[in-house]
Amino acid sequence: MKFKSDTDILFDVFIFGPVLILLIPLSEIIKNIDDKSAILTLVIILAVISFLLWARFGTYYVIKESQLLYRCGPIRGSIDIQSVHSLTKNKTLWLGTKPALARKGIILKYNKYDDIYISPKNKDQFIAELLKRNNNIQVTES
Repeated sequence: MKFKSDTDILFDVFIFGPVLILLIPLSEIIKNIDDKSAILTLVIILAVISFLLWARFGTYYVIKESQLLYRCGPIRGSIDIQSVHSLTKNKTLWLGTKPALARKGIILKYNKYDDIYISPKNKDQFIAELLKRNNNIQVTES
């Protein structure tokens, strides 16, 4: 089952702001495309824009049998659902692994000391799917 990430205006500003700022010099760079440094600059700007848009539109979570898979652009990983022991709903984690695009998401605690912050659009359905696969997960709401 696939869950898209919720989005937040704060994260959209941090993504689309730099994209818009980087688009401004593109017309001047394209005019000077014969210059080798202009080509390098163009490649770098397009790479940064691509990375930001990939993270914005390529963030989602998949619950597959006993695994939780997360993707945020090039950041990818999986968590064994049986290793999840607790989760906190509607809380924000500012440090650590955070493949998310919104505040007030879910903090998953797994293994002994590991945690990850995610922000599925439909939190209740996401939690229900996790509990189907591991009913020992303690759920707290912040």
